[in-house]
Amino acid sequence: MRRTNLPLVILASVNALALAAAAQTEMADQARERLADDPSGEPAADTGEEPEAAEASAPAEAGEGFGGDEAAKPAEAPAEGGETPSTAPESYTVQNGDTLWGLSQRFLNNPWYWPKIWSYNPQLDNPNWIRPGTVLRFYPGEEPVVEVKPEPEDEPEYEDVGEGGGFEARGVKERLDALATRGAGGRRREFFIPAEKLTEQGQVLNSPEETRFMTVTDRSYVKLKSGGPGDTLQIYRVERDVRHPMTGANLGQMVLEVGELRVDETGKEQALSTITAAWDVVERGQYVGSLPVRQDRVNPVPNGKNVKGYVVEAAPARLSFVAEGYMVVVDKGSSDGVEVGNTFTVVRTGDPYLRQYSGLSDEDIGQILVLETFKNTSTGLVTAASREIVPSDRCEMRVK
Repeated sequence: MRRTNLPLVILASVNALALAAAAQTEMADQARERLADDPSGEPAADTGEEPEAAEASAPAEAGEGFGGDEAAKPAEAPAEGGETPSTAPESYTVQNGDTLWGLSQRFLNNPWYWPKIWSYNPQLDNPNWIRPGTVLRFYPGEEPVVEVKPEPEDEPEYEDVGEGGGFEARGVKERLDALATRGAGGRRREFFIPAEKLTEQGQVLNSPEETRFMTVTDRSYVKLKSGGPGDTLQIYRVERDVRHPMTGANLGQMVLEVGELRVDETGKEQALSTITAAWDVVERGQYVGSLPVRQDRVNPVPNGKNVKGYVVEAAPARLSFVAEGYMVVVDKGSSDGVEVGNTFTVVRTGDPYLRQYSGLSDEDIGQILVLETFKNTSTGLVTAASREIVPSDRCEMRVK
């Protein structure tokens, strides 16, 4: 195979390129000399050589008019695809849909000139949004540019509703005042029924409805212990038994209201009723009775006796501990001198870190306001707590 000397080939190619470049340079110099000798611009005689391309305009012209900061307009230069910079007007009134990018392309044939337009119009606070009616300048000038602002729209007329932020006009204030008279407790759904009152409960026995679960407007036959035609009674189910944390004695039951019924007719052993409200499923076998669903406002009453007891249960659910705002059951009642409005102080002794629970002084950790009393028990609201309160905590009613 014949070997080729690559270095010699490359050297020959480089020499050829250098000679061609020198020839082109010489031809360009000759063209300049002909233009200098014949400024009339008439074409030279045909010599058999290719005509040279016209030299580009000097870039210094770009410094005038729009390309620089001079006051003169830019020189006219033909361009394709739009108007030339020389056609840019002295000023232009912005129309709907205009942008600096689009105006720069339209009048200056180059959208990238938009920052220059912005620099000539200091009244534009945001170049991305120009208001219709604004007069734009395309050349620098000392006189201020007057901005034409659109006419302000007529402001809507507002009705004077007086004090209260409009509550009086909408009747909201009256509704709020009505709610304030209903007491602080609102409606309750979970209740404590003491052991001595368990025998006073009525019961849902049967129903002509062909369903297991009953709801509003369904009829039912109930066994009543109290009440008569036209009375509204509560339907509830037993949630759990309440036992003393120290002795284990049965103190009563926690029950949950599931609905209400209206007694329509009464018989010798049964009464016919209609379910008027249901918050949960209503079934045969559930209990019927009158529950204090509305808790009136309770004001504190001075304690008349020194009584010591225990927190035995927490509502509205079986919780391991409670805090402010929860209902609790205390194992002392009216037979012990407890009255509605009395206050129990919850106390605790011990060092839980060292597991030492004797030989230390008591610490007050909360307060309970009595809301309802029974013979041997009472229910109350935790109104203050510095620690969590648990069943079996001791509580004291103190005379001050």
